[in-house]
This record gives sequence, structure tokens and C-alpha cells, in this order.
Amino acid sequence: MKVLHILDRSIPYISGYSFRSKYIVEFQRKFGIRPIVITSPKHKVTCKKQERINDISYYRCQIPLKQNRIISKMPFLKEIILMRYLEQDIIRLVTDNSIDIIHAHSPILCGLPALRVAKKMRIPFIYEVRALWEDAAVDQQKTKEGSLRYKLTRWLETKLLKQADVIITICKGLKKEIVERNIREDKVHIVHNGVDVNKFVPCAKDTVLLKKYNLNGHIVIGFIGSFYKFEGLEILLRSVPNILANSKNVKFLIVGGGEEENDLKQLARTLHIEKDVIFTGRVPHTEIFKYYSIIDIFAYPRVNKRITNLVTPLKPLEAMSMGKAIIGSDVGGLRELINDKETGLLFKAESIGDLVDKCVYLLRNREKRESLGQKARVEMIQRRDWAKIVSEYVNIYDNLLSRGIR
Repeated sequence: MKVLHILDRSIPYISGYSFRSKYIVEFQRKFGIRPIVITSPKHKVTCKKQERINDISYYRCQIPLKQNRIISKMPFLKEIILMRYLEQDIIRLVTDNSIDIIHAHSPILCGLPALRVAKKMRIPFIYEVRALWEDAAVDQQKTKEGSLRYKLTRWLETKLLKQADVIITICKGLKKEIVERNIREDKVHIVHNGVDVNKFVPCAKDTVLLKKYNLNGHIVIGFIGSFYKFEGLEILLRSVPNILANSKNVKFLIVGGGEEENDLKQLARTLHIEKDVIFTGRVPHTEIFKYYSIIDIFAYPRVNKRITNLVTPLKPLEAMSMGKAIIGSDVGGLRELINDKETGLLFKAESIGDLVDKCVYLLRNREKRESLGQKARVEMIQRRDWAKIVSEYVNIYDNLLSRGIR
């Protein structure tokens, strides 16, 4: 069975989106599926037109540089041209590789051209919703809720959902939202985010990093991920002075980067906590296990927004698989991942006081930290192992092909 995956971006680009995609296609290959990947012109990490990564073919849709410069300042027209180029490349790959299923992953800039090709060439079409991109655009201040762009994006995606043969999404919150758009519930399948439990395993702390960041003798509270505004890292930083007032042997390690990085560093200086909060910058994925090892408590202080209530993050699963204690805000996406007081602790979203209380409690209670981490590890093995999760795709694909959709 040959499946063409249409992605916005992929590895080596570093994001939760690209790593979910990586694990999906690599584990599908282990199940005997032959995945092929094409990325949209928004993937600009590499200039290669085609490359082989972990024995999987990745094709890069590219717009000629001169034309790209011209259209980059033309809203709407830019998106239309982008989709036209992607559609042409999808047609070529489908023709050359005798594709059995076209599997497009959000956003709609990937979904719409993939749908056009699927209908034209009579190939079963799956659309996978990772997030609601109009809400992500609101958080990034690219648009406003209720604006023309917001409404148009929502209308187009709803139309796309209705025409897909099968819809896959990553969590209960998104499925509920999709069904409320008058989409048949039996058409929508949940394939959760997962973790490679054989790679993200409990391990001893990396002594080199402990020395590098002067963390020996300290309990470390940390975050690993992208610095988007909805992650709530400002709340974490504002909690630091009160946490330090209650516990002197604590340090904070913030791993990653993104749009909020400069503002967060400035806030740390304003709060006079720059000696206690360490920003490491982005870390290669091959090194990330070492950084997980030196953090004792992970904080995920996502703010209360539509996007955080509907979408589950990927990174907490990696920390849980490594047997770490985690504290998360009580937004819907994190409530789907964390069983409060069993596999982690929840605090009231955007409440600095409640976050401080939960951090201080775990700082003073080593046994509870270890208990939460051990139960989280078991939960990941039982319910979030990528090997088990990706097997659900096999069932979905088989059922779709057996229906003879053309």
C-alpha cells in the first residue's frame, strides 16, 4: 500500500508538527506501508528538491525564487499560487508512484490541493486535522477572531472536511469541534499524539550538562518546546520570584526558541531572575534526551484560549515517558493528557499563585515527584506508544480501501 502524505513542513524543521509526522511515516513503514512525503513551499529548511530521510522519500514543492519574491507581498494571491504549485507536484507524484491513498495534513493550504487531485484522479482522500489554524493565527496576531480572514479560513476548512472520505484528528476536543460543524461523527477518527517509549526512557542525569549550567545540588524546573504565546511561559517566569522565596535550591531551565524568546529574556531581566533562569536556545533532537534527563519537574503553563482547550501538545508525552513529574494548566488539551494527582498535577490556568503552590509542593515532596513520574511512564507505555498508535492508521487505511472509494 502506497500512501502520499502532504505536509506543511517536516524534519529537519523542528516542531511538534514535524515530529508527529516523522513518527507516523517511520512507524507506518514498519507496518509494511510505503509512505511518501511531499512538503509545501513553506518548508524552507532545505533547498533539495528530493531527499531520503530514514529510508523514506521526501519531496519538496518549491516556487522559483524570483516568483516567490514577487508573490510574498501579495496576500491571498500568494496562497493561491502556493496551492497551484503543490497541486502540480502532487499530480506528478501520484502518477509516478501509483498512490493508493492521499493523506493530507492540516492546514488547508495542504488539504485543498490534495483534495482536488484526489477527486480528479479518483483516489481515496484523508484529511488530518492537527489544529484549527484560524485560532493559531489569532494567537500569533496575524488575524482577529471574527475577521474576514478568520471566517474564510473556517469556511474553507469546513468545506474540505465535508468532502474528505475520512477525517483524522489528534484529540477529543478537535473531534467535538469538527462534529459540531455538521460532519458525521462516524467519519471522524482520533489518532492521538504518541511517544517512542523505547527512546524516551528514564535515565541518569547528564553530568556534562549539570556542570555546564551549574545545576549540581539544585532541583530543576523546566520547559522544553517552542516559545509560542499560548504556551504561557510568561506566567512561569512571573511565578519564579515566589517559588524562589519558598525554595532556595531551585533553578529553571527553558529549552527551545521561538517568537516569544526576546520578550521572555527581557522579562527575566525585569524580574531580576536572569541568574536563576537559564535559556539554552534550540537543541538538536539527537541531544534532547540529555536535557530531559536534568529536569526534575516540567511545567506546561498554557493559557486559556480556544487553541489550548481544543489541541493536545506533544512535548509533555516525552517528559512523561522519561518518568518526569509534570505540572500543567487545566486547559482542555492538557486535561486530556494528565490524570490530576496521578500522572501529573493540574493548576488553574493563568493563576500564578496556583502554579507557585504546585511547584513548591513538588519541590518539597520528592516521593510525590517520583510517584507521578513512575505512573506517567506506565501510562505512556500502555496508551501512548507510537507503535500502538500508528497501528490505528493501518485499520483506517484498510477500511477505506475496502469501501472501494474512487
